[in-house]
Amino acid sequence: MYRFLLLAYTMTVLVLSIVYFDHNKQATWLVFLTHWSYSMLTAHLLVATVISLVHVLHDSSGIRIAVNRGDRGIISQRMSKPFYMKLSWLLFVIASGSAFMVTCIYFGAVFPQRGVGYLNVEDINLHIMNSVVIILEFIIAALPVRLLHGVYLFVFGLMYIVFSVIYWSFDHRRVIYPHVLDWNFPGRTMIYMLLVGFVFIPLLQSFLFGLYSLRRFIYRRIHFRRSTGVHYSG
Repeated sequence: MYRFLLLAYTMTVLVLSIVYFDHNKQATWLVFLTHWSYSMLTAHLLVATVISLVHVLHDSSGIRIAVNRGDRGIISQRMSKPFYMKLSWLLFVIASGSAFMVTCIYFGAVFPQRGVGYLNVEDINLHIMNSVVIILEFIIAALPVRLLHGVYLFVFGLMYIVFSVIYWSFDHRRVIYPHVLDWNFPGRTMIYMLLVGFVFIPLLQSFLFGLYSLRRFIYRRIHFRRSTGVHYSG
């Protein structure tokens, strides 16, 4: 049920960000990393919601038939991860990492340049709540995290960098993020990109893995107490 609510929320925010985008800007909606990341988050929740719905409606009866027939091959096939589960996992890996990356980079480098002392609705929904949604996914969902999954986030970021170079090459006035991603100053921009790719992303993935490990630790402690009936007093 919670995923239906999260999906409804993120889809609403995504649509409104398109509808109310300031089309007087030189750049278009599609060029911003924020929108790339939020699209991945919405795609993850959409796929995960569909999978949850399908499993609720069909999976239990399918496993029961396999058990009744005593067909171990069917059970093994049912228990293996199908492609749509792997797709959901991949989307979560990219969405989780890019959400925190967008939040950190925006408030660390972009927002201070605006010279305003308040947050607007767009800031809250696209740059804060995106990470809040991911934290909820970490708490409620059972999706695993691996340290090597940082490679997928690195590839996602590399794709965006290549896109930004191509976008800038047609018109050198097309600067998506001034002072941060500005290819009119390639030396400075490359330093920033290298720091993000080889310092920030590994640290971020380690942080996400730490959250995942903490969740597993808490679950095991609670499960152990329930299974053994051990209670601590004082």
